[in-house]
Amino acid sequence: MADRKDKYRSKAPKRINYDAEDSVNRHDEEPGRGGMSPLQMERMLTQMKAEVDRLSSRPDKEKRVKIKPPKFDGSGSLLSFLSQFEVAANRNMWSPAEKTDVLKSVLTGSCSQILWDLGSDSEFSYEDIVNRLLQRYGSKGQTEVYRGQLQDLLQKWDR
Repeated sequence: MADRKDKYRSKAPKRINYDAEDSVNRHDEEPGRGGMSPLQMERMLTQMKAEVDRLSSRPDKEKRVKIKPPKFDGSGSLLSFLSQFEVAANRNMWSPAEKTDVLKSVLTGSCSQILWDLGSDSEFSYEDIVNRLLQRYGSKGQTEVYRGQLQDLLQKWDR
């Protein structure tokens, strides 16, 4: 019977004593049942905690839903387009340079001609492009066009 107890004792896992003073033990480098030593497991746990901390501390920009800005070809309302564009820019947290680049990319058709009108100088700002759009497609720039169209209609009606 004593032989059996000795036999089972030799197969029993070695107990590791973790003291605050002595964190490195002579059994730390021996693989346990899972094939990893306690020191290896502790290192892996530390790495995993660091990765969780890194992922949970990402800026809000990465966690937010991206909003695709609308395209503008000049046929719709400029003020509606600019309002939707501002919502997308704020939600996507674009920098001023990104905002300018995205605005350039969503102008299509005859509206993209504004970029040529401003010239090849890449120094023009978001505000420069918006001002040019307002002049051409906004209600301020359209007042004279509407006045001319109204006069034409009135003249045709008087005939």
